[in-house]
Amino acid sequence: MKKVAIVGVEGSGKTVMLAGLGDLYTYPDEDGYFLAPKNFSTAAYVAEKIERMRRGEWPAATAGDEMQGLDWTLERKEPGARRPPEKICEVSFLDFAGEVYRTAFGIGAGESSLAEQAEELKRYVQDADDLIVLINLRDVIVHGIRDRRVQEAMWITNAILDAALPEQDGRKAPRAAIVLSQADSYAETIASCDGALGVLRKYLPHVANRYDWLDVFAANAVDKTILDDDGNMVPKADFTSKGLLPIMAWIRGEEVSDNGGQWATGLHEKAPDGGRGATALPEDASAEGARLLRPENPAGGMPDGAKAAKRVQLWKGGPYWADRNIGAEKPWDSGFYFWWGDTVGYKRENNAFVASDGLVSCYSFSIENIPIFNRDIAALHGARWIVLGEEKEKKNLLGKLFGLKEREDSILTSTHDAAQMHWGGGWRMPTRLEMKELYSRCDWTWSTMHGVNGYIVRGRGGYASNSIFLPAAGYGDGTSLYYSGSYGYYWSSVPYSGSSRCSWYYFFSASNLGTYYNYRYYGFSVRPVQGFTKYRTK
Repeated sequence: MKKVAIVGVEGSGKTVMLAGLGDLYTYPDEDGYFLAPKNFSTAAYVAEKIERMRRGEWPAATAGDEMQGLDWTLERKEPGARRPPEKICEVSFLDFAGEVYRTAFGIGAGESSLAEQAEELKRYVQDADDLIVLINLRDVIVHGIRDRRVQEAMWITNAILDAALPEQDGRKAPRAAIVLSQADSYAETIASCDGALGVLRKYLPHVANRYDWLDVFAANAVDKTILDDDGNMVPKADFTSKGLLPIMAWIRGEEVSDNGGQWATGLHEKAPDGGRGATALPEDASAEGARLLRPENPAGGMPDGAKAAKRVQLWKGGPYWADRNIGAEKPWDSGFYFWWGDTVGYKRENNAFVASDGLVSCYSFSIENIPIFNRDIAALHGARWIVLGEEKEKKNLLGKLFGLKEREDSILTSTHDAAQMHWGGGWRMPTRLEMKELYSRCDWTWSTMHGVNGYIVRGRGGYASNSIFLPAAGYGDGTSLYYSGSYGYYWSSVPYSGSSRCSWYYFFSASNLGTYYNYRYYGFSVRPVQGFTKYRTK
């Protein structure tokens, strides 16, 4: 039975991750997998750490003179079967303090009192069949390679892999992966680098250049955090550890995509079709649960939304941007929240999402409530949810000389475009490219308007007097609203071709902004545009 070792330098998130893995697999998941503690100390360790995290506290780091050993077996109980579970593998965690890593791998003089633990750490690494090395994204992205702690982490990571991977004394090198922790907090950076490997290449090139042939992906142990009274991010009481599912999938031998861990919660959730895959949708996909609103009968709450909105052009040749979100009475209002392809929209009232047409009083943004979560591009085209965008002449020199053209991304049809269905009159959801241009062609200033945080987006040159305000409306997940006042999430009309579950959106906070892709079931805002980009409706 193989042994799995998980290691990471000081501050890499081992303790939180170990607690999250134990909590996640306390009971069998949908496929019947669970972690069974082999001894009392393992079960007690996880219980204490999880209980502390439920109180909104992070577990204390392992002290230099301590070493916590956790021993599990990964087992699978076939749902409904009346027989003992199958043992898949042993999973052994040793939570060493940072000082032990420095002693074991030559950072500083080392401490003689830790020599025994340092040798045990080396044996632990070398005896593993599967090896996971954790690296904290916060350290490499926020602090950077010039920081002493990051330099130590890089050197120790190299040393761990060098000690484990070469074949010495007849020992076979383990299967190994580099896992970037805190993926949820840095999802936008991961996306901008085209995945976890891209992050390594940018921020830790010495690691990436030597070990880019390893499996590299990202994960997160806690998916919900809040600010405490001191302004620190702490776990929210109802957090889950589904962001660790990629690690468990990798341990089981499954292929894990280098997608930044952003879609980790979907690895073992069943698609609406029961997991059969992205086959063609029925001809009338709305029969699966999507309610459509017609332009001649717009949603309630803002019947004259198109008339009330002002349109603003921010650069030459660009579209006209609305000065407010769909469902917003004022430019600083949040407006409605939509899942991607939704044309109903849900407003936030009394801590619940209420449908704009009044038919649902407590809506949940979840996989089971949308019909297109696990549908690839071909299936969406077949069901007429999306169409090919308009062909445009390439803007580069070759395009101008030879008349070369490129085709815009596939985009939502008018009957599945929230802006068109609510406002009509040529209003539509922006494309991914238009959202990227909004960032590159305009000046963004984090500001507050009527007590609402967000960005003033202003044109340049002859358009410097034109601006719009994008409120940080947060996003809907389940029945809850997250990060209102801190983050903004705005859907584009474009599905992400690399996943049957994701579409492109625009994200921003006070310190970051850009286009990314995410699960379609989330409740994001919609900011309409008008003009210039044409598309077919059939």
